[in-house]
Amino acid sequence: MRRIQKFIIIFFMTITCVTTLPAYAWTSEGNGWINGTMGWSYMINGFYSDGWNNIDGKWYYFYKDTNFMAHDTIIDGYYINSDGVWIENAPYPIEQIIKNDKDYLNNTFKDIQWSFYTDESVSLKEICNEYWDVPDIIGNMYWIQDREIDLLGYFVSGDNVYCLANQGGTDIYKIENGKIIESIPYEISNSYSWRKI
Repeated sequence: MRRIQKFIIIFFMTITCVTTLPAYAWTSEGNGWINGTMGWSYMINGFYSDGWNNIDGKWYYFYKDTNFMAHDTIIDGYYINSDGVWIENAPYPIEQIIKNDKDYLNNTFKDIQWSFYTDESVSLKEICNEYWDVPDIIGNMYWIQDREIDLLGYFVSGDNVYCLANQGGTDIYKIENGKIIESIPYEISNSYSWRKI
């Protein structure tokens, strides 16, 4: 009887210890990709990667606070695609568009103090509601704001940069291979296109 009790106690202690092991303990030698519930992470020698990492000849960025891979965004001025890979030539047109808008507003409204923020993985269809015939795609919103009021917003997905429809006078850009190939003027109001890109 004592043997059975001892066996049961040891069995439950073993199960308790095994179930409390962290997820990374199950990776092969603590190296490689991990698909977590909130995104992808990468381990090197048993430690989660953070910041910029060159993996198999491609650059990835991992957020320092969560260790999850960034994707569909701009980090340190570099565009990261949906696979999380830094695209060497892509950030410049996007930054040029945002910079031109900021410069324009700074010259027009000199007393406004600017800040930027990003909404990640949002739907263009949801942003525009039922009022606009836009593709149902997921991307990131890049906002220029004055304190808590959004003044300009860009929806970036793949090779396209869309300005928010309610801005008036703002263009939509088609980007290929990191270069602006077409600028489509906003035509809903009687405003004009002020950018010269």
